[in-house]
Amino acid sequence: MGIANKSISEIVRGDRQEVKQIYVPIVLLLISLLAGCTSEETSTKSIPIAELTYYKTIVSYEEGMLGNPLILRQGPKSQLFVYDAAKKQVLKFDSNGKVVNSFGGQGRGPGEFIMVNNMFWADNQLYVVGQVQMKISRFGLDGKLDGTFNFGKKRSHAVPPPAPRAKTPRAIDIDNQPVLTSKGNVLLSAIKPKGTSKSLYELVDWEDNHIASLGEMPKGSVFTLNYDQYQLMVKEGEIPAFYKAKAFAVNDQANPDEVYLVYSDLANIAKYDLSGSKLWEKNIPKTTELDSLTSYYFESSQEMNGGMRIGLERYVAGTTDEQGYLYLAVGKYHRGETPNSLWIHKFSTNGELIKRYHLQSLDVGLVPIFTVDASAGRLYVVTENASIRSYAM
Repeated sequence: MGIANKSISEIVRGDRQEVKQIYVPIVLLLISLLAGCTSEETSTKSIPIAELTYYKTIVSYEEGMLGNPLILRQGPKSQLFVYDAAKKQVLKFDSNGKVVNSFGGQGRGPGEFIMVNNMFWADNQLYVVGQVQMKISRFGLDGKLDGTFNFGKKRSHAVPPPAPRAKTPRAIDIDNQPVLTSKGNVLLSAIKPKGTSKSLYELVDWEDNHIASLGEMPKGSVFTLNYDQYQLMVKEGEIPAFYKAKAFAVNDQANPDEVYLVYSDLANIAKYDLSGSKLWEKNIPKTTELDSLTSYYFESSQEMNGGMRIGLERYVAGTTDEQGYLYLAVGKYHRGETPNSLWIHKFSTNGELIKRYHLQSLDVGLVPIFTVDASAGRLYVVTENASIRSYAM
């Protein structure tokens, strides 16, 4: 029946049905979107923020004991291990800030360093990763060299070249760098820039025997920089393909057979056992500090040209406590954020963000170089003038 043969009431009734058919789905869609936004905002707001302002200076720059501290590690009995790039040594401090021992020194010989990338404490031994020499030095508690592992013989192509070091404390780039597991085995980058890489890490023993492959490669990852592609993805607000595989591993102190894998630019966390099996993977929820850092990256990157670029690096360092909780330091570039402050995120053993520590300083900048003594309720952090502070958690 055409419109000419319809009554006014039939036409109105039909129009109402059509409007209803269109209106109901739209309303349902709006409700679901609002519910999603409300859920996200509520979940983010429900994560408590601890404002940390009280601190104690453990090592003062005025004492001249440290020149450029770049790595902190918590040892037994509240002892603190500090790698000082100025002295090319690892110094061991007691709980009162007194130097009680030293490890290594500058040079190319056994137990000596040119540039240290990381260090680890496992089985009452200290492991120091030398990035330039591509070797790992193992020291006993007495400071004596106990062994050396050369990871550059077969894998020099898989290790990113070291970046120039600043003369003042700055967080070291630990993405895709060697990691000593709690049992003394070694996680090495499995990325091959000119080949196909299926996993992020290869786990080997101290004799370089293969144990397992570990870490899923994010889809779309590339290992050589195409700057045109990089700029295009930045303009579209996407994480560049060259940055997707950036990740670092953190040992779980509570479970020596497991590690956290932190995708530093994608802001994802995964948990693996050392047989290579993935236990879980979580997306990190949005927070004000992560959002502002991300905005700064994209806004700044879109203004760059001529091959220039900066890192995104939402997370730059991590550690765990004796219960297996994960702590990650947020990168320092924030819109409207005072450079003197520092954010550290705490995650549960199943990867949920459960606390946000906001460390504040009035007189000097805080660097995302830190470690945790959870039993004593302390966060140790490095300042830009080469002091070490202890913040009450």
